[in-house]
This record gives sequence, structure tokens and C-alpha cells, in this order.
Amino acid sequence: MDDDARKQELSYAFVHAIATLAGFNFVRPPVDDESVDAIVSARSGAGGTSRRPRLDLQLKGTSLGGNGSQRFSYPLKVKNYNDLRLTGAITPHILVVVAIPADVGEWMDERPAEMALRHCAFWVDLRGAFATGSSQTKRVWIETSQRFDVASLRAMMARIDKGTF
Repeated sequence: MDDDARKQELSYAFVHAIATLAGFNFVRPPVDDESVDAIVSARSGAGGTSRRPRLDLQLKGTSLGGNGSQRFSYPLKVKNYNDLRLTGAITPHILVVVAIPADVGEWMDERPAEMALRHCAFWVDLRGAFATGSSQTKRVWIETSQRFDVASLRAMMARIDKGTF
């Protein structure tokens, strides 16, 4: 497996762990036609929810970010960018970028008492973003203040449940 494929798989594992710790279901659809790599959902009545909130995720793994700067850019394929910028969808759809160390040996630390995945993830909502003239990639800016973690996922799901996301 090449490094890009390993980064993608590690991003699934990282986000799956966050969703599980937050108490939500995590599903990996068998086909990614509309830039949906994963779905996070809650049962009706779970955690005060009543509308079965759901969040669609486009996942990317990169060694470009998470290095202490306030923001970083990610070269997103135009097809993914266009899918993510659509407005009017019933289910919110965000980009989650998992920042992975450049050195493969630092991706994970495994010991008898613990297993730690290195770095963190960030998210951005591109709904309503401007169209691009590019045919290949669109550089997307990701604010490192928008961490994708247990607390932020719970907050997003609560907003989806209330219809305010």
C-alpha cells in the first residue's frame, strides 16, 4: 500500500475513533459518488436528539497541516470541491482533513497499555463557496482553530439536530 492510501486509511481510523468516543454511529459507504467517504449519525432520542442528525464527511489525510500555524491550504480535487460547495442539501457535508506526521514512523505509537494516533484533524464547511475556474484542484484554506474532535463533533450534531447547521 502506498503512503497516500495509508494516509486515507489512517484518516478513516482517526475519524471513526472520534465518532465512536462522541457516541455516534460511523458508516463507510461502499461507493463514493458524491464525495461522501463517511457518515456520522445519531439514533433518534440519543443525547437529546429527535431528528436523527446525520453528517456527511469527505475525508483527506495529509502531512501538510497541524504544524502550529493558524491555517494551512489543502489542494482539493475540483470534483470534491464542487460536491462540497453545493447548497440546499438536506444533510450537511463537510471536509475533514486529518493532519498526519510526514514521517511514517510517527503516525502511531503502540504499547501494551495504549495506542496513540499522532496529530489531529480539522474541518471546513464549503457550502456556498465560489465556483472555481480550475479544472484540476482548488486550494482550500483550513483554519487550525476548527479542530475535528469529540467536542466539536458533538456541537455540530447538536446544531444539525436543531436545524441550525
